[in-house]
Amino acid sequence: MKSFLASFAILCSFLLVQCSPKNTSNVLSTSEGQGIVNGIDVKQDDPLAKSIVMLTDGKVAFCTGTLIAKDIVLTAGHCMQAGDGKLYVGFSIDGTDKNVPKLRRHLITATKRPDGFKVDKDNNFTVETDALDLMIVKFDGGTPEGYVPAELFEAPSIHPPELDKGTVVIPYGYGFTNMKKKSGLGPLRKTHVVIDEPYYGRSEFATNEVNTGTCEGDSGGPVFLRLGEKYVVAGVTSRGSDNCEEYGIYTKVNAYTDWIKATVQEFSK
Repeated sequence: MKSFLASFAILCSFLLVQCSPKNTSNVLSTSEGQGIVNGIDVKQDDPLAKSIVMLTDGKVAFCTGTLIAKDIVLTAGHCMQAGDGKLYVGFSIDGTDKNVPKLRRHLITATKRPDGFKVDKDNNFTVETDALDLMIVKFDGGTPEGYVPAELFEAPSIHPPELDKGTVVIPYGYGFTNMKKKSGLGPLRKTHVVIDEPYYGRSEFATNEVNTGTCEGDSGGPVFLRLGEKYVVAGVTSRGSDNCEEYGIYTKVNAYTDWIKATVQEFSK
């Protein structure tokens, strides 16, 4: 698989940003499942795939997102920095550079990140605990037939028991399967990972990803939690360890319920 185009070479520093966890020994303690790294290709009949989209410049898929309303997507805040010029939402499980140029382009017409999201003097994502790494985008052209908005996880507590240590969650994304070789970008994949640090700051959790997990290009993608017979989006992929080999850090959706609802309402007017 080809690596990113030259205009996207800078993505390696922030699509899934390196950040050391507060307690590495905890993050490395458990692992199970198969993964986006060396992982499972998502099939067309996967019901959760009908809520997942790519962010693209029309040539490559550089981030992942979740459809949460008919023309609104939830993704990572730092994905705004990935594009140079017009950005689009793409609907397909095939985000390879051979297929993306063939897709219908749904132009992103509005974006919003939480107040307090930080960038440095060069407009690069500032990595810190509780990074507010969320973004909501509005796109034109409507949602293709068969795609449906995902349900978001809501909870009365910022640290709900459903996201305790040991909980298995399911990330989806279009990212690399091997960071060292910059290979595997494009096909939508999924994996199962285990929460090891449910209290990684106030609004994030960290998962063990020694054997499987997310990588660059998966940023902004959904992390599903099973509640009974349904699946809800509990997290948004933010960043992780160097070479995508140890841990991942995810923004808790339930920590931003009010902001998400208010932004969807604003964009729906």
